[in-house]
Amino acid sequence: MESDIMTALATLISLSNVTDLHGIVVGALGISWYLLISRSITSPAGRWAIFSAAVILASLITHLAAKQIGETDPSLIVLDELIVIPFVFAFYQLKWARPDLLFVPFGLLVFGLFDLRKPLGLVYLEALPGGVGIVADDLGAALYAGAIVWVGMRAYRRCFRAQA
Repeated sequence: MESDIMTALATLISLSNVTDLHGIVVGALGISWYLLISRSITSPAGRWAIFSAAVILASLITHLAAKQIGETDPSLIVLDELIVIPFVFAFYQLKWARPDLLFVPFGLLVFGLFDLRKPLGLVYLEALPGGVGIVADDLGAALYAGAIVWVGMRAYRRCFRAQA
């Protein structure tokens, strides 16, 4: 029963079986998760402590779920992607103004590409054992995407200010 609960959590109640758009749903849930914590916890250190603890907890949950499913990194498991979405915006405090909103889909798209292609050593993170490997490659993809979002936002602001 405990394994069934962990599997339900890790798969978000089999979200990938329910809809072909599960990537979009997970992205929206990840942004909601980011907003919930960012709006509730005023201390940046507190926010990132919660996000980091969630990564550790997700590693445990996905490990148990993968054992239950009987695969190393089952595609059914989507909790790993949801939990790391805040790290896409780790380098930049997202504000809900017009220019920033442009970078939400951009950040999610870049994250998805890094997660799918596994460049720059992400494949080695995925090879780590158990739930650590399941979550680590997604965390790495989110941090790489975060760096690109940060550079993109800085470039956008420079161009935007130059025109003003």
